[in-house]
Amino acid sequence: MSTNRAFLCSILIVILVISNAFAFFNFGKNKVRYKTLNWKTLTTNNTKIYYYSDEEELAIKTAIYAEEIVKHLEIELQHNLTRKIPIILYSNHHTFQETQVIPMIIPESVGGLTEFFKGRVLIPFDGSLPRFKRVLNHEIVHFFTLNKVNYIMRSHDKYDNFMPPLWYMEGLSEFYSKTWTPEDDMVLYDAFIYGLYRPLEDIYDTYDSYLVYKEGHSLLLFIEEEYGRDKIPQLLNEMWNTDNWEELMESVLGEDYHIISLKWTNWLRERYYPMVGKYDPPELKTSNLISGDAIYVSPAIHRTDETSTLFYVSNYLGYESIYTSRLIEKDGKLSLKEKEKIVKGGLKTGMESLHILRSRISVSDDGLLAFVSKSGPIDRINIYDIKRGEITNNISFSDIVYISSPFISCDSSLIAFSGADISGKSDIYLYDVNDNLLKRLTNDWFDDRHPIISRDNKTIVFSSDRALKGYEGYNLFSISPDKDSEIKQLTFGKCTDTHPSFSNDNTILFSSDRSGKYNIYELKANGQLYKMTNTATGLFEPVEYDNETIIATCYLNGTMRIVSIKKSPPVISENVYENGIEKEPETMPETSIEEYNADFALDFLQAEAVYSP
Repeated sequence: MSTNRAFLCSILIVILVISNAFAFFNFGKNKVRYKTLNWKTLTTNNTKIYYYSDEEELAIKTAIYAEEIVKHLEIELQHNLTRKIPIILYSNHHTFQETQVIPMIIPESVGGLTEFFKGRVLIPFDGSLPRFKRVLNHEIVHFFTLNKVNYIMRSHDKYDNFMPPLWYMEGLSEFYSKTWTPEDDMVLYDAFIYGLYRPLEDIYDTYDSYLVYKEGHSLLLFIEEEYGRDKIPQLLNEMWNTDNWEELMESVLGEDYHIISLKWTNWLRERYYPMVGKYDPPELKTSNLISGDAIYVSPAIHRTDETSTLFYVSNYLGYESIYTSRLIEKDGKLSLKEKEKIVKGGLKTGMESLHILRSRISVSDDGLLAFVSKSGPIDRINIYDIKRGEITNNISFSDIVYISSPFISCDSSLIAFSGADISGKSDIYLYDVNDNLLKRLTNDWFDDRHPIISRDNKTIVFSSDRALKGYEGYNLFSISPDKDSEIKQLTFGKCTDTHPSFSNDNTILFSSDRSGKYNIYELKANGQLYKMTNTATGLFEPVEYDNETIIATCYLNGTMRIVSIKKSPPVISENVYENGIEKEPETMPETSIEEYNADFALDFLQAEAVYSP
C-alpha cells in the first residue's frame, strides 16, 4: 500500500469469493507459468505450508509467525480451529500472480488473499518481514472467521450461507493484525473531511474501494471503546440466532442500528474536526499540477538551459504510462503544459506492468530516464533517451526477480535499485553502466528500498526497516559503494521515513510520518532535521524544483496527485534514537517437512495457463 506509496501497495488485501471458477476458463488474459517449481510442505500443529525449495528459510519464518498468530487468535476470537490452515507461500508477487488456486488475474495491489471455496491462504513476500507477518495475520483472521462461522452454524444445525458483511470481515482482520497507523488516519481523515466517508447505513458503498478496510477497522475500534472488546467476537457467536446483520448488531450491542451509526460518526467528528485547525489544508498550501480520478505519482525533473520538464507515472485511461509535461513558471506559480505520453505499459511483451504502486522513476542530467517494467517472469530496467524519444537500452539480471525504483546517477554512469532474488530478500544493488558490473550492497532479510545517488557518486541513501527490531517502519541509511559497504544510520525513531531525494545543496528531502502525519522533512549534512510541511492528508516523493519550491505527490480526495509547494520556514524536528521494545527471539514450532505430492483438496499450485474474465 504504503505512500509512502507503499501504503497503497503493501496492504491492499482482498477476499475473493469463488463460486464457479471454471465458468471463467474460456476467455480473457492468460496466466502463464514461467518456471517449474519444486514444491514441498511444512506441517505444524495448526498449519500446512506449501512452499518451493528457494524459499525454505521464508517458510520456516512463516511457520513461526503462523503459530504465534493462531495462539493469539484462539484467545481473541474464542475459538479453536477444526482443521489446519493451508498456506501457499510465494517469495515474490510475480510467482504469486501465476497461481492457479484462483483463476482470475491477481492485480499488483493484492498483498494476499483467502479464498472462500476451500479456505486456502495465499501469501506473497514483498521484502518486508514485519509487513509479511501483518498480512499473514490478516489472512489467518479471515480463515479463523470462516472456520468459526462454519462451526457455530453447524453446531446449531444451520446450513445456510449467512456470512458477516465485508466491512466486518475486513475490519476484523485489520483489528486483530495491526494497530491504527498514520496511514489509516490519513485515508479516513481525508474521507471524513472531503465527503467520501459513508455512515454505517451506507457503508456498503465503500465495498469497491480501499476505504472499506479503514471504515471497517475504525468501526470496530469504536465498538471496542463504546461497548467493550468482547462484543466484537460475540457478533460471530450469535450469528446462528438470525440471518439479519442489522438485527444481530442491535441485539449484541443493545442499541438501535441508527443510533450505533450516529455514535460512530460523532466519535469520528471528535477525532478529526480538531485536526482541521491544527494542520494546513493541502488545497491552500499546495498548488495542483495534475490531478483527476487517476493516480499521478513519481515526479522526476529534467532541466536544460531553456526548459524544465516534469516526468511522472499515471494510470490515466486505464493503462500505466509515463508522461512528460513542460514546467511553466508565471507570477511565481508553476503549471504544466503540453502533456505527452512517452511510454505505455500493459500492452506488449517486456512492458506488462510499470509497477505504478511500488516503483519510482529517475532522470539523469544528460537526459536518460530510468524506469522498471515487468518482462515475463522478472523485472527489467529500461533506459529512455529523452532527446531521441525512445528506449535505447534495457537491463535485466537472471537471479533478480523483482526490481524497484532504479535511480540513475547525474552522469548516467551508475544505477542504484532495490532488487529481490528468488528467496525473497530485498536488497540494494549498484549497476555500473560503463563496465557492465553489478554489485550487491546489502544482503539480509531487511527491506531496503528507494535508493538515491549523490551528485559525486560517492554515497547512496536508502530507506530500510533494519533499525526497528522487527516492527513495521523505515529510517534512512547511507552506504559508500567504494568502501567496505559500511551502513550508516541517518534518521532515527519508530516511524516511516521514505522516498529520499537530494536537493540542490545536497541536503536530503524525504517523507515521514514521525509527527503522526506524512509530511516533508529535510535532513542537513550535520544531522539536523527540519519539518518542511504540516498537512494532515499526506505528502510523498518530494523533489526540489528550486530553492523556493518542492514538487511532491499528495494524497487528497481518495487518490494521489502531483503538487508544488512553496517552502515555508522550517521547524526543527527531533532526530533521536529510540531503542524501542526488544522482540522476543523466534522459536521454531514442532514441524515436519515433506516433498509435495498432489493433494486433491489443494488442486494445483501452478499450471501452464488459466484464464480470467
